[in-house]
Amino acid sequence: MKIVKVKPFGVFKVTDQVIDSVEKNTHPETDPQKTIKDVIKNIKQSGSGHFLAVVPDKKELFTFIPIIENDQFFASQFPDPIQLYFSLAFANYQFAKKTRHNITFQKGQDRVLNFVNGYLYNWHLQYKISTIIFLHSTVEAFINYLMPEEFVYKQEYEGEKSDKFLKQTKEYNKEQTERYILFKEKLSGVVPQLTKIDFQKSHQKVYDKLLNLNSLRNDIIHLRSTKTKNQQHFHKVFDELVNINLTPFVNAVKEFINTIKPDFIEFQETKAPKNEAKFEFNFESHGAFRIDISIFLKILDVPTSKVVLNIPKSNDKHFQFCMNWIMQNLDIMAKEQLIYFPTVQDKLKDKIVIEIIKTDKKLGSSPQWEQ
Repeated sequence: MKIVKVKPFGVFKVTDQVIDSVEKNTHPETDPQKTIKDVIKNIKQSGSGHFLAVVPDKKELFTFIPIIENDQFFASQFPDPIQLYFSLAFANYQFAKKTRHNITFQKGQDRVLNFVNGYLYNWHLQYKISTIIFLHSTVEAFINYLMPEEFVYKQEYEGEKSDKFLKQTKEYNKEQTERYILFKEKLSGVVPQLTKIDFQKSHQKVYDKLLNLNSLRNDIIHLRSTKTKNQQHFHKVFDELVNINLTPFVNAVKEFINTIKPDFIEFQETKAPKNEAKFEFNFESHGAFRIDISIFLKILDVPTSKVVLNIPKSNDKHFQFCMNWIMQNLDIMAKEQLIYFPTVQDKLKDKIVIEIIKTDKKLGSSPQWEQ
């Protein structure tokens, strides 16, 4: 599985003089608990929790926004927001692919209409919606991020017949450009002015896909209840959403950003530790299930968090029915938050492998909600 590298935002190298100055202005007898309480009080009054920190050993300065709980600070280097947005989009994209595979794996042998667990179907749509929204947020944030503080966008427009000039120019500062210039014009006008790259001319496929992304995102965000030819607007939106291929959108956003800022979006592989504990159930045949739910109770009872079901493939007419029944029960377990969505490997020659990761929730326990 791939994840996006999210790097710290605003890490700077500092000189020895800066470190010496910090140390000189830090009182050695300062009570840390009193200091934290004073800072928390100040945050509540000002509404700002943005801090700078210096790491003397690395000679680095970085920003952080702490999580405050029970008068304690929990801090980390603040992440790059654009990479953070794209990582959210990419994670949801991978979950969308996984849930779709789990849905389509539950196919019928003698029928083409297959009803699947509504919980799984709903999550698939939610992952797709989240992917589209965060991809769009990534692009818009990136364009805004490119603009320096003194940036002025010059917008040319056709003059009226009564005007002395055929064309006139409006000027927008950075804040005005961010707020009032539409996404399409940011791509076609602002980006070329900032980068000297005209995606509409030199990267037409990327440009068109980003406009498509913008249109789809707007339809999702501004979902309307109007009817056209006896079809409600949301039906049209979801007609496109349900079976749309998200891969070209993900690739277009990545290519757009990395064309302007090479290697800004990078991936890394995540691999489970080789010695990761797991429990494997090796079945002689699919018939071992026999509509018996005890195997699912055993999954919850084994001491490891990872469980693998190895089920031999078969040409038996009941084989697919059995696979569907297994997946439907696993879907119920996922709905009850006993496990995460299982991973199905069905391309192997001789067997189906289903990997299951259990949550910390125990059978019979109810989720606790706090106000």
